[in-house]
Amino acid sequence: MKYEKLDIKKVEEDLGKLIIDLGLKEITVSWVKDFTYNFSAPDQKITDEYFGFLFSKLPKNISDKNMDRAVKVFNDVWNVFSQKIMGGISPQEKMLLVIDKEKKQETEDIKKGKKLTYDEELWKEHFEQARKGLDKYMDWAFKEVIPKFDKYVENGKLKEKTELIRCLEEITENSSTLLVPGTIVWRNGSIYANTAPVIYHGKTIREIEKLSARGIDVGFCGNGVQCIDHSELKSRYAAGHIFQEYIKNHMVTVDGKNYLIEICD
Repeated sequence: MKYEKLDIKKVEEDLGKLIIDLGLKEITVSWVKDFTYNFSAPDQKITDEYFGFLFSKLPKNISDKNMDRAVKVFNDVWNVFSQKIMGGISPQEKMLLVIDKEKKQETEDIKKGKKLTYDEELWKEHFEQARKGLDKYMDWAFKEVIPKFDKYVENGKLKEKTELIRCLEEITENSSTLLVPGTIVWRNGSIYANTAPVIYHGKTIREIEKLSARGIDVGFCGNGVQCIDHSELKSRYAAGHIFQEYIKNHMVTVDGKNYLIEICD
């Protein structure tokens, strides 16, 4: 899938419409452009001090649909508006310059007949194979998965964990793609669980539990909410006593191939 360059005029229009539709009195398009241009906090503070600040300007009772819309607009704004810290260009422009430089260097190397090392040839072959598969998958995701998923959201059908999984099952019914869509945090009575469904041909093969470094199912459990404790499992696994049990609990077999799934351990 080729990168589609964002149109700055379109982003400005989307931002202006968002401001009007949500009745945002504290910001304007020009203010956001100035704020973005002068933002110079370290990368690790971008989430809180840039996006967090913009989100604080949104209405307290904003709908999920408008929140999704704001997330997309603010993300596009960050990518296309110029930033002083980048020498007056945008992150998108900087990325395109890097891509163009790499293409020119590759063309120059070919003209000069420069040969790749054994390791470079090996990595190039692996990368090309991976890229072909990824391009096909991303095209499928953007054409099939995301539109159908958005439709479910619009119709308010994703209020329960089972509804979310059923949505993903329907999307993959006619696809041979093995889908592991990250983890889903859900509540069963007083227990929070964090699991990843493994979906193939419209069916959930199984759900894989996420284990945190502390050996509990969900790291943010608190306020009297009970967590599923895996500390004994983790300590026994670390000691090498139950490797086979761990494999059994995290292995799925699809079309004769075994996949071991480990999530953010």
